[in-house]
Amino acid sequence: MRAGVASLLSSFRATILNTHPQLSFNSTMFEEELKTGYESQKILPEQKLWRAVLQRAFEDVIYPGMERPLVVQKYKAHGWFSDGGGDFITVCSLAGFDYSYVYDVYQRMVNNEQVYFSNEQIQYINWRKEYNRKRKIRF
Repeated sequence: MRAGVASLLSSFRATILNTHPQLSFNSTMFEEELKTGYESQKILPEQKLWRAVLQRAFEDVIYPGMERPLVVQKYKAHGWFSDGGGDFITVCSLAGFDYSYVYDVYQRMVNNEQVYFSNEQIQYINWRKEYNRKRKIRF
């Protein structure tokens, strides 16, 4: 269980016991009952690694700035999510997620305009594509 949730439960338990001393309960059982299915699952170190890869991809696609290398990463991450190709499916699987769920989350973010490209980012990407095309560099 994450530290924040454990702290909240501890505070809640203390408040309940202070205001209602007649109540008594097994704290371990109480915490187990409040855990979601996700929290009660053991996460393998490998899954944590691949979840970090997914997290980084999500962070890349919401980048709002104009630092050129990060705009390129944003564009590539957007393509990675949008295409839903073999690498995407593999990463989702290794992270312990169904790829269609992750894809749906991404599409909701796009629809809610949490993922968008500013005019400046679009201009830079278009300039970069043209630059690479003229020099026969793959983008």
